[in-house]
Amino acid sequence: MWLPISSRREPGISRSRQGNATGEYRSTTPELIRLSRGGTVIAEIPCPALHGELTSLIRTSDGNLSAATYDGRVGRFDPGGNLTGVTETGMTGVWSLAPGPEGGVAAAGALSQLYPAGSVASYSENGSVSPRAPLANETVETSGCRETMLEAGDKKIPVTECVSPYRTAEQAAVTLIARNGTILWQRGYGAYGPESAWSIAAGEGGDGYYIDAQGPAEGGGLAHRTAFLHIRENGSVDWIAEGEPAVLWYPAQWDVSGGRVRAIIPAQHTDGNSSIVIRPEVVTFGRNGTITDRQDLVAVSRIVIPTADGGYFSAGFSPAKEGSAYRDTGAYGGDVAHALKVRADGSREWETVITDVRPDTIEKVIQTSDGGYVILATRQNR
Repeated sequence: MWLPISSRREPGISRSRQGNATGEYRSTTPELIRLSRGGTVIAEIPCPALHGELTSLIRTSDGNLSAATYDGRVGRFDPGGNLTGVTETGMTGVWSLAPGPEGGVAAAGALSQLYPAGSVASYSENGSVSPRAPLANETVETSGCRETMLEAGDKKIPVTECVSPYRTAEQAAVTLIARNGTILWQRGYGAYGPESAWSIAAGEGGDGYYIDAQGPAEGGGLAHRTAFLHIRENGSVDWIAEGEPAVLWYPAQWDVSGGRVRAIIPAQHTDGNSSIVIRPEVVTFGRNGTITDRQDLVAVSRIVIPTADGGYFSAGFSPAKEGSAYRDTGAYGGDVAHALKVRADGSREWETVITDVRPDTIEKVIQTSDGGYVILATRQNR
C-alpha cells in the first residue's frame, strides 16, 4: 500500500506556504511512503520535482501511480514509486484525480483567468472566458483609487481604497492527461456556475466522469452553491444536478459500481439555532442527473467511504462533553477516536474505540483488499 505524506490543506484554506506561529514558513516536499500488509514502512521516497502540497494519489488503469499537488502539477510514478514525469496542467488548484483511459489520468480542480475590471466575465460552454460590458442591472467595480474615512471612536482615519485593473474569474475545471504526460483536453465549467471541482470519479465502461463542485450561492452569506456534473469522455457536460446550499463543502465520495451512481456528501449545514452541524447524506443519481434516492447517514465525522459490501465506514472522534457532535479533529479534553461500520440499509453494524494511539486529526480512511481498513491520521509532537 502507498500513502501520500505532505501537509494537507482543506479546500478553501491558504494556498502557498506552510508553517506555524513560531517556525519559519517553508515549501512542502511531498513524500510517498510504502507500507507492508502489516503496516511496516518498506520505502520512503521524497518527490522534490513534484513540489507543492499533495492532494491526491491514485492507481491508474495500467497499474502505475499518479499524484497531484494543489499547485496544478500531476506526477506519474512506476510501480516502485519512482517519479517518471510531471505535467504542468496550468490549473490554479488540483483537488482530485481519477483514472483515465490507457493509463492516463483526469485531474479536477479550478482554473483562473484575469479579465479587465469594469467588465463582466462571460463563460462559454467550452470553458473559455471573455469580458463583456455590464448590463443595466449589474454592478461592477472599476479600477482606480478613492479616499474614504474610517471612524474609530471619536477619531476619523483617512483610508485609500484601490481596485486592481484586473479581476480574477475562477471556474471548476478538468484536465485529461495521457499516460506520457501529454494534455489531451482541458475544459472549464464556469458557464454552469461552479468555481471549483473537489472530487472526480471515472464512470464504468468509459462512461465519462462524475464530479462534485461548488460556487457562491445567490445573495452571498455563509452558504455555498453545490452541484454535481456528469461529463462525457471528451469533457462536454452530459447533465448537472443542483445540490443543497452548504456552509462548508467537503469533497464527496463517489460510488460508481454495479450500474449505480451514488455520492456520499459530508457537508456542513446550519441548523435552526444557527449552529454548524455535519449532516452526511447518500444521494443516488438516475439517468440525466435525476435524484432517485436520498439517505441520511449515521457517521462519526465527515470522513465517510463506501465499502465493498455496499455499506459505509467512518472514523472520527467521540466528544468528551455530552451533547457535542462527532468530528474528525480530536484532542479537546479527552476526545477519543472511534471507527464506525454501517450496513447498506443505514443501520449500525459495529463501532469500536481506538485506544492504542491518540491521534489529533483523521485525514482519510481506506478499505484494504482483505476487507479491513487503514486510517491516515496526524498527531502533534508533545
